[in-house]
Amino acid sequence: EIDKEKGVIIEELNMYEDMPVYKVGWDFEQLMFKGNPMALDQIGLPDVINNMTTAKFKDYQQALYTPENTVITVSGNITPEESEKLVEQYFTFPSTTKSRTGIPFEYSEISAVNIRDKKTEQAHLIIGYPGYDRENEKRYAESILSIVLGGNMSSRMFLKIREERGLCYSVSCSTDRYTDCGTFSTRAGVALDRVEEAVEAICAEYDRVLTEAPTDEEIQDAKNFLKGKIVMRMEDSEEIASFLGSQALLQDKAQTLDEYFAKIDGVTKEEVLEVAQEIFNNKKRSMTIIGPFGEKQEVFEKLVRG
Repeated sequence: EIDKEKGVIIEELNMYEDMPVYKVGWDFEQLMFKGNPMALDQIGLPDVINNMTTAKFKDYQQALYTPENTVITVSGNITPEESEKLVEQYFTFPSTTKSRTGIPFEYSEISAVNIRDKKTEQAHLIIGYPGYDRENEKRYAESILSIVLGGNMSSRMFLKIREERGLCYSVSCSTDRYTDCGTFSTRAGVALDRVEEAVEAICAEYDRVLTEAPTDEEIQDAKNFLKGKIVMRMEDSEEIASFLGSQALLQDKAQTLDEYFAKIDGVTKEEVLEVAQEIFNNKKRSMTIIGPFGEKQEVFEKLVRG
């Protein structure tokens, strides 16, 4: 089974290599987390995959797939007692003295540009900054800022870059948070002959937030959008389990939905601006791009650094 799965995983890896819309995200993480295991692709490297043995697999499983490292979340029409009985029946495995460890991450103060020179029909790019980790109290304001800038069809990036200037089909902002680090980024797919204009426009919208702070209306609309989006997700029992389980695994405490919404409602205009001022530092702004741009390194570096 191990040998058979190796081929499946290698083909999955090859599939993503041929999909720039996914590959650019991996490139961005490698750029932002350079020098740390966070920069490694989850799927693994071909040499590592091909050299995997049953013995190595079992050693890894026995070392880390243990009660101490496990969170089981149950959501649905089931009682706590029934859940506990099922867990005890199907998830009994030996304990271990080995705990999860990690290498603390420290961001570079230097912005960077990474070009994957490749013939494509469209340029795929991500421009972003270091953000907040999963437990930083400023993460709520960061989420609001992300929506104001590029979270929906009424966001600043969408209206300015797509609707007004027609530079791309898709443009969106997102935040990714981990236990001790995170990112704030904008992703876009752009026509090859307008990519420099698009990079300049995205960077300009980042900079504009610092001089034209989000209005009360923008912030309230973002709060309503975020809460509505989450309520829709919570219609699915699996999403409820994921919402609570990921917090229990990676944070000190799992928030309820009401607690989370209270935090979102409590975000002020001043806090959103403070987050923008803290994150949007041109010295930390970086970009990854995929397309036929092998000779554009200096051009892109100048645009990104402002």
